[in-house]
Amino acid sequence: MTYGGEFQKELIAIAKMARERGVPPPKIISDKPTLHNGLDHYFNTWMKLERGREPGTATPWGAINEFAKRYDILGEDFERLEFFIRALDTAYMRYMKGQADGEGRKGAKNHV
Repeated sequence: MTYGGEFQKELIAIAKMARERGVPPPKIISDKPTLHNGLDHYFNTWMKLERGREPGTATPWGAINEFAKRYDILGEDFERLEFFIRALDTAYMRYMKGQADGEGRKGAKNHV
């Protein structure tokens, strides 16, 4: 499964604009990860939950819980959702710390 999920159309459009202008595509496109089958759901959920998160911080538990209630995600499915959201939060916060420390993408490598 390739990175992008429901944002795939936008990523393709951005890459096309970059090619047309003769500039390299943004790193979010050129350095995109390849996700194992089924994990794109968790990434897309994490992106949706971005609105409830302050920059550089973890997703609030309440935001995860409200999302799970809305979509009737219970029991082990909720635990799995929270696990993957927390893993993405950890990678994101390491990346942001690397940005603040001037390391750029080095702060995120090998953390997902």
